[in-house]
Parts: sequence; C-alpha cells; structure tokens
Amino acid sequence: MFQKIQLDLRFEGTNPESIILKGFLPEAKADGLHVSLREGRYLAVIYMSDRRKQKGNVSDFPADPEELKNHMTLMCRGLTVEIEDTKPDADVIADLEAKRVTKGTESYALEIVQLGIQIHNGIVEYFRNFANQIWLEPIISNPNSEKTPQFLVSEFKARWLDSNGEWQPFAAVVKGPGIALSFRSNFGRSVDRAEWDQVATFVEKFVETRKRAPLFNVLLANSHQHLDSLDGRLAVMEAVIALESALKLLLSKVLPEMPGFPQMNEKTLNGLIQEAGLRFVAKAVLKTIATSVGLNDDDIDTALEAIVTRNRIIHLHALEIDVAQARRYVAAIEKVVKILVHRADSAKATSL
Repeated sequence: MFQKIQLDLRFEGTNPESIILKGFLPEAKADGLHVSLREGRYLAVIYMSDRRKQKGNVSDFPADPEELKNHMTLMCRGLTVEIEDTKPDADVIADLEAKRVTKGTESYALEIVQLGIQIHNGIVEYFRNFANQIWLEPIISNPNSEKTPQFLVSEFKARWLDSNGEWQPFAAVVKGPGIALSFRSNFGRSVDRAEWDQVATFVEKFVETRKRAPLFNVLLANSHQHLDSLDGRLAVMEAVIALESALKLLLSKVLPEMPGFPQMNEKTLNGLIQEAGLRFVAKAVLKTIATSVGLNDDDIDTALEAIVTRNRIIHLHALEIDVAQARRYVAAIEKVVKILVHRADSAKATSL
C-alpha cells in the first residue's frame, strides 16, 4: 500500500521571484530531483510541472531541451513536489477517503506540510549559500505570524490521490507554529544541469540531518546580502570571518601531517590564529600556496587589506566603508576561499 501526495513550492520575493537555472528547466520527472526522505518512507520527485505558472519570466522559451541550452539564465518561480508515502496509516487514509477530520488526519497533514517546509528550506539553503542567490530565505517558525499551518496546507496546495485517481485537497485543520517569509533582491550565480543533480543529495541530507551549508558559504552569502542592502561594514566583517573559517579548514587538514604538529582542533586553531594574528597566518598560507593553486598577488593583497579594514571596523565603531570598496574585498575573499576549500579537499598526507 502506498499513498501519493503533491505539494507546490513557491520562491517568492522581489526581483527576481525565483531560483535561477542555466540552460535547462527541470520540467520532466526524469530531470527532477529524486530524493529519499525519512529513512525511505517518503520518495519524492521535485520538478517544474507547469511552465506557465512556474516560470519567473514571461519570455516564450523553446520546449526543445537542446534549444533551451542556449538560454543561460532561466528563472524558476515554483516547483512541484510529488511524494510517494510507502507506509501510510490505513486508518488515516480511510478517514481521508470518508472526508472525516480526525486527530490522525490533522497529524498527517501537519507532517506533510513540515516535510514540504524542509524540502523548500533545503533547496533554498543550497541555492542561497552555494549559488549566491541571496534573495532567497528559508521558511521560519514565527508564533506571531498569520501564516498558520492551516494556511500552509492551502499555501502548498497540499493534495492526496484518492482511490478514484482524483487529487483531493487536505481538508484537515492542523495546529502548530506559523511561518514568516522575507526576501531580498539581487542576482546570483545560475545553477546548470550538472549542479542541479547535486541539489538532490543536499536536500536529502538537509531533511534527514539538518546538515547545512559550510560556515564559509553561509558567511559569504550573508556578505552579498549586506552588499545588496548597501552595508559595506557588515559585508566586510562577515567575508573576513569566512576567510578565517576556510583557513582553519585547510590548516586542520595540513598541519597535523607536518612533523612536530599535534592534532588540530577548533580550540588549538583559534589559539594559533589569535597568537599569530589572522593577517599574518593568512599571508603565510596564501603566499606559500599561491604558485601551486594559481592565486595572484592582487587577490592576496586585497584579502589582507580586507582583514586590516575589518580590524579597523572593530576598533573604530563609526567607521564607514564604501560599498564599492567592500565589493572588491568580498570578491577577492570569495576567490581565495574557493581556492582554500579546494586545496583542503584535495589535501593528502603532505605539508603545504
């Protein structure tokens, strides 16, 4: 016995009201995200089923996938989530078929809504922090919100497939926290077909373990968000923390392999950086690996300058940072962080 369920996700906001894809739209189930959730109980496919309603722009893009590859920026406003519940409660299904509102149907509807929120938030987490689509925000609990779970059943258009093969809306009234949504506007990096496939694995881990994006990704996304709101000070501060986080990641993998160094933990690394100074540590590491990873002097100098600026911000609370200057710092740090993380991921039992 199994039960089919559908939900609609919407990525609302202001210019753009979408996630951004490149050269393809996941309109076929075969191109959707296939995820297994809650230890395999729920099998979900996430795709764009209605081009007219779910496209975030009005251009008439071709239906041919080969022609679609020529369009580098495609906005997807919404996604359909088709779920197969492999272990539904027979009594709950019977109550749904009879249109009876019971504690069982209330609980089931709430569980489905919460699953939809987690899938939505997993997708947002990926697109915001890995693709810098920083206008996206997760759905967050807010007891004072007017968006109650009862409202969300309608908001997600939660529906189940009855024994006659017809989709029925969840009629149960459910209790629980509401949500609040807030969005920012900016234009981030689009996600191509190959990267889209990675989102499924990320969403599975997010729903099952709440495993979020690495701290440096979150901090860099925050930096772009601050730039979007013209706050250069906070943009620089969070970018520098991202740089420090990436340095710690690399050092934690490389230093223990060097003679005389103990196993690195967070406390040890914090003490090392605090004792030597972040700028000194960053300069030593970046200058050492620069040639082997293709890092140029301008990017290193700009990143080091950002650290000095961050220190001045801390000591001079009224210091204002020009947004153009802040963008230059964030761009350089973003490039450096990417290289540091790649170097950490490929680190073997060798020294720098």
